[in-house]
Amino acid sequence: MATAYDTANIIIPKSAGYKSGVLQAWNPQTSSLVDFAVTRTGATATRVNQSGVREAVAANVPRIDWAEGLSCPSLLVEPQRTNIFPQDLSGSGVVTRTITVSNATVYSVSVEGTGSMALSGAGTGTVSEGSPITFTSSSTSLTLTLTGNLDYCQVEAGAYPTSIIFTELVQETRNVDTIQKTGIGSLLNDLEGVLFLEFKCFQGGRRFNGIELFGNNSNRVAIYQDLNDEVEAGILSGGVNITPTTSFNSGYNYVKAAISYKSGDIRFYCNGNPIYTDTDTFTFAVPLTAVNFSLAGAIRFEGRLRIASVYDYMFTASELASLTTP
Repeated sequence: MATAYDTANIIIPKSAGYKSGVLQAWNPQTSSLVDFAVTRTGATATRVNQSGVREAVAANVPRIDWAEGLSCPSLLVEPQRTNIFPQDLSGSGVVTRTITVSNATVYSVSVEGTGSMALSGAGTGTVSEGSPITFTSSSTSLTLTLTGNLDYCQVEAGAYPTSIIFTELVQETRNVDTIQKTGIGSLLNDLEGVLFLEFKCFQGGRRFNGIELFGNNSNRVAIYQDLNDEVEAGILSGGVNITPTTSFNSGYNYVKAAISYKSGDIRFYCNGNPIYTDTDTFTFAVPLTAVNFSLAGAIRFEGRLRIASVYDYMFTASELASLTTP
């Protein structure tokens, strides 16, 4: 039985194929791969593999991650972060330590294992697996006191915790994931089309946290989440912003969102429901030729992606409702 995915020009499925420097999307129309370029320098990134084990991931390899459950992987896309907790993974492991932090700075602390860490000094609270803490430091000295056994501990500057960065008695940095496919104007339609995402953004991330169809900085179609957890979609045409008046609050959970665009007929749906329709007219000044997420610039994704698909025709209201229903 045919589905909406069968008519896509590009689909990034759950558990997409990959190799070094490449995320393998699929074009059902030609039964061919659409290779997205992936860059992330260094080998300090990690993921949870299909066996439920955290492992290091080589530079430039996309991270299909099973941390949320072994039946439902997602593409993990993160910003640059530094783990300043110097654990000794080849020796004593995670132990009680006092570390230096910057004053009046937002930090996130997370752990994995059966034990916990009690914070004192620059921050307070107790951290256990699945219950991280984010705080603003009140001094420059942070003590983390271990109870029980932990496999990993991470202290990082940032408004939310990211995946564990392995350290060996020194601070280690995981560099940003960047993902893009250029030169695909033949797969994108400037006159009409649909961008669909099943995604979850990290809480406290970016103002424009999302994925876009891209011509240049003045011509693009995007779905994104803002700092207030509002999922939005918009079109920038010749530098003119067609801004929606209604958005969708996701509660930082997964959302199925789609924007169907055609001059005079714009529709945005989330989780089976119409969020807004718009009759504004537009014409892109340059062709749409790329799909971007996590590039430097206004639109950049930080979160988890289960599915993305792109179509070269607009959807009816019932088709949008069906596509986005959880």
